[in-house]
Amino acid sequence: MGTVFRCPRQNGRSELCPAKKLFSCLSPGQVAALGRERLARLFRPGEVLIHRDTPALAVLSIHSGRVKLIRSATNGDDVLVGLRGPGELLGVREVLSAVPYQVSAVTLEPSILCTVPRESFLNAVQECPELARRLLRQLAEETLSTEAQLVARAHLSVAARTARLLVALTDRRPVTPGLPAAIPISMGRDEMALRVGTTRESLSRALHQFAVRGAVKLEGGTIRVVVPSLLERFSQPELVYDGS
Repeated sequence: MGTVFRCPRQNGRSELCPAKKLFSCLSPGQVAALGRERLARLFRPGEVLIHRDTPALAVLSIHSGRVKLIRSATNGDDVLVGLRGPGELLGVREVLSAVPYQVSAVTLEPSILCTVPRESFLNAVQECPELARRLLRQLAEETLSTEAQLVARAHLSVAARTARLLVALTDRRPVTPGLPAAIPISMGRDEMALRVGTTRESLSRALHQFAVRGAVKLEGGTIRVVVPSLLERFSQPELVYDGS
């Protein structure tokens, strides 16, 4: 599973990849100890990184690419419960709580991940209280984000949720002075549908409605945001107009 290779190096030193900011509080000795244990692999799209209900023997750190987290519903259907990208970790909850993996993780695109064995990760957390605090903050932020998504799916239409995603994707993107704000969206429609919690067809209908009203431009398979402020209006529940 995956192609093994050496972790990226910078200035002749092996670097923790990819979440260097998270682990920056470790001492040089702790960094070296953790670095000796980690293993990097390159995965193709659609490869399973973690199988639900298997022992949580490692934490995986995403160096590049995107990963979807899924669980099976009672009827056997897969349910998307999260998406992770560069700098994020997989398996932290299970390793810290000593339970099997609670989700399956599958790559959405070519991805590089580093595996840190359970004991090495726990030793680093125990020896560095600052790392423990950072992990707690990260887990708390993920919980808050998940709760917000649950509320949105229960009370907002597909159009409103799509508008919110587009606003988030264009947030803080630079706009050339004097030119119309036509901000390209690099995320594919399949991944957008997963994030919104809908089908590709319903997503396309919402995007078409935004295009008709001048908020976005659809050119072939590309999406360009023209009027972000108009999308912000469409993201409000009281201004939902498609009835979905």
